[in-house]
Amino acid sequence: MVPDMTSGTSRLVRLSTSELLFQKLNSSISAWTQRRFQADSRGQHNTQLTAISSILQRILTQLDNERKVLDNTDLGALYEACERFDRRTIWLERLWRFFQRRFDQREEDGCRGVLRVADEVVWSYYSRPIQRATALGLRTGPAPAPVPFIEPQYSPEAFPTELVPADLKDEGEATSLLKEHLNKMPVPVVRMAPSCVVAPWLVVYLAHEVGHHLQYDLLPQRALVVEFRQLVEAAVVKQTGSTEEAKKWGGWSKEVFADMFSVISMGPWAVWAMAELEFKSAKYLDEERDAYPSPAMRLALLAEACDRVTGSRSGTEALRDLIVPEASPLRTAVLDAALGVLPGLGTTLESFYAADSPAFTREVAQWQTLLEERDDRDPQPSVENAPVLTGAALATWETVAAKTPRDILAAAGLDLGTRYNAKVAAGAPDDGPRGGTEEVEVERLAESMLDAIWQETR
Repeated sequence: MVPDMTSGTSRLVRLSTSELLFQKLNSSISAWTQRRFQADSRGQHNTQLTAISSILQRILTQLDNERKVLDNTDLGALYEACERFDRRTIWLERLWRFFQRRFDQREEDGCRGVLRVADEVVWSYYSRPIQRATALGLRTGPAPAPVPFIEPQYSPEAFPTELVPADLKDEGEATSLLKEHLNKMPVPVVRMAPSCVVAPWLVVYLAHEVGHHLQYDLLPQRALVVEFRQLVEAAVVKQTGSTEEAKKWGGWSKEVFADMFSVISMGPWAVWAMAELEFKSAKYLDEERDAYPSPAMRLALLAEACDRVTGSRSGTEALRDLIVPEASPLRTAVLDAALGVLPGLGTTLESFYAADSPAFTREVAQWQTLLEERDDRDPQPSVENAPVLTGAALATWETVAAKTPRDILAAAGLDLGTRYNAKVAAGAPDDGPRGGTEEVEVERLAESMLDAIWQETR
């Protein structure tokens, strides 16, 4: 059958195609936002969902206004207008799908348990220093905690406010828009590896990733990112006299900060976890990277930091089968700066986090015993439970992996993961809504993003 190519029919068909595309997206986004708010009964992600919903709805409203005036007496101009409208609609769908994938994992059987644990772990690491910063007047209000999600990537990764997630910068037309607008949204995220599903205690890596977010969020205008870099560079120049060496360490300073937070919050388990990712054969151990020191230097830095924080040899002992860190005046100088009084905070990161390393170590040992003995007792609800239980599960896994026959190891790991997830859930504090209260100019951001999209697709 030959298509009817008369002007009237072509006009109606082209308009109808754009109409279908828009109406489907409009109804899908509306249904999704309603479902997500209903599922977030404790307000864990209320701030993020409100911002996402407001911005998506503002763009939908503008698209709807444009849809109503698409018709044009010139057929070519009509087709061009419909193409422009469709591109804007599809761009909006890509924006929505980015958030949809990350939030909807919480309803999937394979991810639900570990993401509930991850939410508690992130909240424990993030909320206390943010609340203290607010109480001291360093912030005008609490910020929303990062949203954990699972993605098939080997390494975990944080996406603070200045970073563009990879799956939203594929198209050239979107890149500049995202760098300038998308990451101003109060929706920080942190990626977890799929290994966390089968070994949920690997949420221990969230300590490092949340450290990135805290460095961005504790002080206004990302001041701690800038000032910590300057602090590290100054320490390196003083020790080595080399501005080139200082510049190199300045480039590593974000990772150094996150590593320091990880050992402050998780002690030797942060060292153990990073060794799992970083240890390599001898020929690669001393290879420096753009964002990181060499694996050997990084692990030694973590171990020495942990020894200092815990007042023990626990950090060095965590590397006992892998490397024996040699003395390094440069490493010591960096640690003196990184673990010393930080500009803007007026105290050390350890003190600001209110870390109690001896108490943490005792509680980890107690819960390790209960996990190994399969004790049914649950912790009393507290914001501090999740990191303690994570350390205990890691310690228990070490025992299980070393003593369990290979043919039943998978079942033993599944059993441990199930019991760990249940204890974290049982010990979660009933502390009310967890969204941020610091004012976010969502309307202004929505208008700015809308203008940018329309400019990019004009």
